[in-house]
Amino acid sequence: MDIQHPFYDMDIKVSGQASGEASLETILKKVEDSWKSTEFPVLSHRDSKDLFILGGTDDIQVLLDDSTINMATVASSRYVGPIKTRVDEWQRQLNLFSQTLEEWLTCQRNWLYLESIFSAPEYNPLSPPSLPPSLPPSLL
Repeated sequence: MDIQHPFYDMDIKVSGQASGEASLETILKKVEDSWKSTEFPVLSHRDSKDLFILGGTDDIQVLLDDSTINMATVASSRYVGPIKTRVDEWQRQLNLFSQTLEEWLTCQRNWLYLESIFSAPEYNPLSPPSLPPSLPPSLL
C-alpha cells in the first residue's frame, strides 16, 4: 500500500533544500575555522632582533588554494542563497589576501637580493670617499 500525504512532494523539496544549505554551511564553517587557526611563519633575519621576514608559505598557499576552490564551489551552488553575502565576502577577502601575499613575497624577495648588495663593505654611502694615492694632503 503506497499512501502519500498531500504535502509529500513539498516535504521532499524542502528537505533537499535544507540538506543542500546545511552542506554549504559546513563547507563555509570549515574554511572559516581553518583560517582562524592559521599562523604565519615569521623568521628573524640574520639573527637580528628587530628585523623579520615571512618564512615558508607553502602551507598557507595550499590553504589559500583550497579555500578559493571551496568558496567557488559554494558560490556556484543553487543552495547558496541564505549565505551568499558571507560567501561573496570570503571570496573578496581571499582574492585580496592572494594579491597581498604575492606582492609581499615579491617585495621580500627583491629586498633580500638588494639587501645583500647594499650591505656589502664595498658599498657604504656614509664612508668618506677614498682618495687617489697620488693626491697630496695639502690639496684637501
